[in-house]
Amino acid sequence: MKCYGNKHKFALEFNDFNFGLFKCWINDNDICSYRINDNYYECHCHILNIREWFINNLEYIINESEFPLNIFANNSIDYYSVSGEFDSEDLNKLYNWYSIRQEWFFRHSWYSCRTNEYIPNVFFRRTHNKIEISWDSTDLYNEIVFDNPKGIFYLDLKEFKQIVLRFISDGKS
Repeated sequence: MKCYGNKHKFALEFNDFNFGLFKCWINDNDICSYRINDNYYECHCHILNIREWFINNLEYIINESEFPLNIFANNSIDYYSVSGEFDSEDLNKLYNWYSIRQEWFFRHSWYSCRTNEYIPNVFFRRTHNKIEISWDSTDLYNEIVFDNPKGIFYLDLKEFKQIVLRFISDGKS
């Protein structure tokens, strides 16, 4: 298994860049493991998709500090949830609002890159000189319960960038 980062804080661990075992460690907890009918499973996914997602979106994660819609929220989970409550009689306003919301989601949550795997909905967002890593997988799938379904963690921006860049560059070989 290859592991980038520190499992006590934040780390990405995997065994194969194609389809393989994948773990995202936050404070010594793998936020990707789950249970179905009390049976324990580890996440197996197309890790190249996660790598490609980071390649395409790291710039937005580390440079965008504001949510693009005018709402109040404390974290990415809330931004996404509250922005989903918008309604308007004006179809153009409605379309524009949800287009902006969806674009932000694609750039800040790797859940958008999944292909039939059970991966948690994890957001990455800059807040000052930190990266907020937040996840909410409480209601993603029927009959699946993630072992660590919801949380928020803040990591130094430089440390996050180093870990992700090492993860990305390893896939080139």
